[in-house]
Amino acid sequence: MKNALLFLLSLLSLPVLSQDAVNSIQSQANPFMQDANGRPLYLRQEYTAEGSPYYYEDYTYADVEAMSGKTYKDVKIRVNLLENQLAFQLPDGTELIAMTPIRSVTFYSFLKDNLSFDRVTLTGLDTPLNTPGVPVYELQVDGKAKLLNKMEVSFTDSKPYGSATITRVFRRKTELMALTGSGGLPVKIPKNREGVAALFGKDSEQVEQFIKINKLNCRLVNHLQQVFTYYNRL
Repeated sequence: MKNALLFLLSLLSLPVLSQDAVNSIQSQANPFMQDANGRPLYLRQEYTAEGSPYYYEDYTYADVEAMSGKTYKDVKIRVNLLENQLAFQLPDGTELIAMTPIRSVTFYSFLKDNLSFDRVTLTGLDTPLNTPGVPVYELQVDGKAKLLNKMEVSFTDSKPYGSATITRVFRRKTELMALTGSGGLPVKIPKNREGVAALFGKDSEQVEQFIKINKLNCRLVNHLQQVFTYYNRL
């Protein structure tokens, strides 16, 4: 009995951490929260939204690579494609915008509402993806030749007659691009076999034969992935 009382007293004497201290410890667990140089995200949403400017609407776990080359694992983020912003959350729910230059983010595969989402990397190529106005690309195939899906978000506002509410409709446009040389710029991918093969310079004949033999449709993403993967192995 005496030992039990002593044990209880020892528990009562343990220091109790404040919520601020807990948050501090949790934030230190992921170095990104310290290194991101975050600034507060102020939302003044004076409209009803249809669609979204975000790649994923909800915060989603990803690996984040800074332009410095440092990679941060398991960061819960969301990417605003319209404003080129990478948002993250502190443990207390505070939303911040990362100001440190970001090379790429790689979202993990996950399931939501019985839908499966594949692992995917977003990049601004040689420019930080959180630079205003810079195109953001899905990296479909990486290597000496890159298959990219360029994404742009635009919006239109409307206000029905007699209504005080503005409706903002977000639209995402995508376009498949190829980057086949270092230091160059991505180019739009042609829709035909000959045009796609010509992207690969001196190896164009081999690539065209590969497309022909395998009866690949150059309008389909999964077929183009096969073409780029083949070329990268040459």
